[in-house]
Amino acid sequence: MVILVVTHDDTRRGHLTASLRERGYDVVVAPHRQDVSATMRDKQPQVVVLDLYMSNPSPLAILQEMRQEGSHRKVVALGGSSIRSTMGKAMGMGVDQLIGGVSACDGPLDLDQVDSAIRACFADQIRKRAHELWEQQGRPRGRDRENWQEAEREVLRQPTSL
Repeated sequence: MVILVVTHDDTRRGHLTASLRERGYDVVVAPHRQDVSATMRDKQPQVVVLDLYMSNPSPLAILQEMRQEGSHRKVVALGGSSIRSTMGKAMGMGVDQLIGGVSACDGPLDLDQVDSAIRACFADQIRKRAHELWEQQGRPRGRDRENWQEAEREVLRQPTSL
């Protein structure tokens, strides 16, 4: 799965990129913030991790462009109390998961929470695949966890078309 990380903060970008790659994701970063749109077109990420504190380009402009193009990419937004109005607008524009409590620069960011938010974006697909596995196996008892884990591996680690 390809994930595009979009943030103005070099430290945060480095932590996110390293953590997500360590977890098996293919992570891309736009060479410059102004190249976000071109990077989305070129790399076709399934998920965009979007820092709402960013400016130039505005995260709301990025979201608007994605939705106008008919993109069904999942969006995990990072925000905090100082930008509540931006967070509300972003949710109204189709953000799939919002991680609050993030400060503008060098603030704490729970990387496990980011991974959980990405997984939550695909919960319906994972649930459907786990059910298919259960059906294929003849509906055995006690295999729920194994089927869920296999479904997660299949859904989250394979490229998908949008």
